[in-house]
Amino acid sequence: MKSKPKKKSSKKINWGISIAILLFILLGAIITIRRYTVDPFTNEAFTVYIRPETTFDELLKGIQNNVDKSTYYRFKRLAKLDGYELKMKPGAYKLDPSMSPVDVYRILSRGLQTPVSFKFNNIRTKEQFAQSVSRQLMADSASIMTLFNDSTFIAKYGFNNETIVSMFFPDSYEFYWTISAEEIFNRMKKEYDRFWTEAKIEKAKSMGVTPQELTTIASIAEEETNDKSERGVVGRLYINRYQINMPLQADPTIKFALQDFSLKRILNTHLEVDSPYNTYKYPGVPPGPIRFVSKQTLQTILSADAHDYIYMCAKEDFSGTHNFAKSFSQHQVNANRYRKALNARNIK
Repeated sequence: MKSKPKKKSSKKINWGISIAILLFILLGAIITIRRYTVDPFTNEAFTVYIRPETTFDELLKGIQNNVDKSTYYRFKRLAKLDGYELKMKPGAYKLDPSMSPVDVYRILSRGLQTPVSFKFNNIRTKEQFAQSVSRQLMADSASIMTLFNDSTFIAKYGFNNETIVSMFFPDSYEFYWTISAEEIFNRMKKEYDRFWTEAKIEKAKSMGVTPQELTTIASIAEEETNDKSERGVVGRLYINRYQINMPLQADPTIKFALQDFSLKRILNTHLEVDSPYNTYKYPGVPPGPIRFVSKQTLQTILSADAHDYIYMCAKEDFSGTHNFAKSFSQHQVNANRYRKALNARNIK
């Protein structure tokens, strides 16, 4: 009769142990779930780049260098369990502290790329643009140059090999890192069409030039002066020359023809170069822009007031701005002052 209480006590102990075990398991599960679904994957944001040739081990190494050891192994377990190695998707993926390991794995396995900012400015040549692309996007420079040199491909946009750079406006654009070379061209054409409204085309026409001719003139204006407020005056000056059939005689076109942008002084020997970009030898607007032109410069020239200047000369104070003249006699006065300043500084 005295043993019955012992059985009840034993059962209570067993139940207590079972509940404790269950609570322990539950607590462990909660902690594990939290570590995978709530805890931040990283303390500082970083971007993972996956190319078509990137291996799983290379990806793991990149992640390992940016997160703590335990987080690294959590991601690795998830990837192994789901066979991620066989379904890696190329792209740029920005990972930040707001993401858990599960969030990161979901983003990578589904190919949910983060858009990247593609910027280019102060670009003179196609090669420089292609190099800028290869530094910032997955597309390599060779793929860009192949399209630049494909006259049939370029023609579908309404350009030729010389004028195609008119389609590219230096700016900041949001792309997916995996954008193809052809998709870049397509995007640039959309930006070009968005800028060149019917009103702007008519404005250019009223000046006696086409959008592409105006772009070429704007490229010369950008090379002539770093003073953005002066570019409208310079652009209109070259339009004045063009309208009266006067050779443009623009020094920057000589540098482009020689592909020597380091020249500080254009001499008579330089003017002998036989190139359609030699505006001292060949009249009219050159075949295409001598640099990639900004929308701001185009708008500045389109909005600039008309004037009668047909001569310009760098100021003798080397400020980067110019003295303008309507007559050749006044231009000679300006030019002599500038030559004296060059000689005084022994600039050749």
